[in-house]
Amino acid sequence: MCNFNHSCPSDDGSCNCYMNQYLKYCTQTQAEPFRGYMDIQLAQPLMSIILSQSEKINELSSLIMLISQKLGKSQSPNSESASFVNPIVSDEIISEKNIIEYLCGNSPNFTSKLKMCGDIPNPAYKDRAFPMMVRIVDNLNNEIKLQKREFFKIMLFAAERPLKPLILNKTGEKVVLGTLDADGDSSILFKKIIIKEVSSHFRNGSLFLVVKPENDDSIKPLIIPNFIVKARKMKNDILTKKPRFDEAEV
Repeated sequence: MCNFNHSCPSDDGSCNCYMNQYLKYCTQTQAEPFRGYMDIQLAQPLMSIILSQSEKINELSSLIMLISQKLGKSQSPNSESASFVNPIVSDEIISEKNIIEYLCGNSPNFTSKLKMCGDIPNPAYKDRAFPMMVRIVDNLNNEIKLQKREFFKIMLFAAERPLKPLILNKTGEKVVLGTLDADGDSSILFKKIIIKEVSSHFRNGSLFLVVKPENDDSIKPLIIPNFIVKARKMKNDILTKKPRFDEAEV
């Protein structure tokens, strides 16, 4: 039952203030449940959005964790691709002996060797061709002649590990061009050797130029250390054509 703290000067009931207060009270009490219902109706879509975003955040976190695990495995030192993408370069100095072991094994048995005839440009220049001739000699440097002609090839090595011949540069172009294979039984001529890379791009700033027999393990390869290749030399003298004047204009 409604309890109103109301005092009215009129005791006979002729005043309407009591009824007005009753109607006002009823309106307020009936509106409260309706307002709560409206608040719930507005809150439901907002909660749905929050839950949906929370699920998406959890899915994204799981995906990021999975990607991190995959990347960790691919960059592991035990991965086969790791040595290819990021090879480990040792501080050990590469020597002629290391190259001989790489080409001929640990226990070669040489009865003859290759000796360079004349000189080659050192430093050489990138993209500028030069010839090279070698002879087959015995261990006393006496020239000998093979019973049959043998093929020889030009190779280039850097003082870096893993030790391997330089074939392609970073742009995919061949490092050495020209006459890379030649045959002979006493003297072998490589008419034109072209180096496409400067040696300053490699460790120690120099390379190893190598001449190796293709099929005869008794001939020791020729290894030229400290081979330097610089950028192409520019001509100092620039020829300019003199202007030609027509005699009629003079």
